Amino acid sequence: MNCCVIPGCGNKFQLYRVPNSGNNRFRQWKKVAPVFGTGSERICSHHFIETDFVENIRKKLKSTAIPSINLPAERLKASNKIGCCVLGCRSKDIKNMEKFPSMTSKAWLKWANILGCAEANTAGWKICQKHFKDDAFTTGT
Repeated sequence: MNCCVIPGCGNKFQLYRVPNSGNNRFRQWKKVAPVFGTGSERICSHHFIETDFVENIRKKLKSTAIPSINLPAERLKASNKIGCCVLGCRSKDIKNMEKFPSMTSKAWLKWANILGCAEANTAGWKICQKHFKDDAFTTGT
């Protein structure tokens, strides 16, 4: 991405790469920002405090930095409307939507923890397929 992934921001300057999804640091970033660890995502300096940077000629993020300011109040939009429930996602392609698992299933608990919505009633929510890794899908017959 050529701009900040924080919804409502869109800055195109002083961008910092989001850690890859397998990285422990990524899991911390995922708790506070709508990121997926694709390698192309960036967050701008506007979402970090001054002490998150190493003093240098050019601002360099510390390895321990996590976005902590100017973040949206909620990471998911509560919606039973057609469309992806991930905040900032505008996808409305019904054919490529996955329904949230039943709230009584183990799968729901995993999804809710990953998306940070364990307190929400997710009945009717859908997530578009672009928020899943390719290996999350099987080929149907």
